[in-house]
Amino acid sequence: MSDMQGFFHTMITATAYSYKTPVHYPLLSDYLVIREDLIGVYPTADLAEITGTTLLTNEVLENPVIKQLRKLTSLIVALSNDIFSVRKDEEEKEAMNAVLIIQHEQQCTLDSAYAETVRLHNEFTAEFVHTCNHLPHFGQQDKTVRRYIENLSHIIQGHLSWYQYSARY
Repeated sequence: MSDMQGFFHTMITATAYSYKTPVHYPLLSDYLVIREDLIGVYPTADLAEITGTTLLTNEVLENPVIKQLRKLTSLIVALSNDIFSVRKDEEEKEAMNAVLIIQHEQQCTLDSAYAETVRLHNEFTAEFVHTCNHLPHFGQQDKTVRRYIENLSHIIQGHLSWYQYSARY
């Protein structure tokens, strides 16, 4: 399934949870699978490949390390979004927010749910950094892969910067 198809498919899936009274929250494990596509990072990461001036081979794109870095990029961005948008999401009955899901699932305070979401975000970020620092060799595509991963890092930083300076949240 293409990355855009995955994005649209999860938009439909997410509507089963959100904007209802009462809000129906998924399990955190289900949320992470849905949100990975729903945040829209995969189509953006496809564009990051194009800006690298050389397209990655299918072999490289299917490499478990590259797939994991793409997944981590998506989850890091999703959790950042959730941390910044929790009040807005709560008001709008949006169920696809890790803070609210954790609060619901663990029956804990909002502060505890924030802390757990930040912990997950930091865990994914540490794994991203560790993986970037221990890349396998990709032969002739080594430079292209490194540029691509640098672009994934820019996606993460760009989203964080936008959330910090946006009046939206």
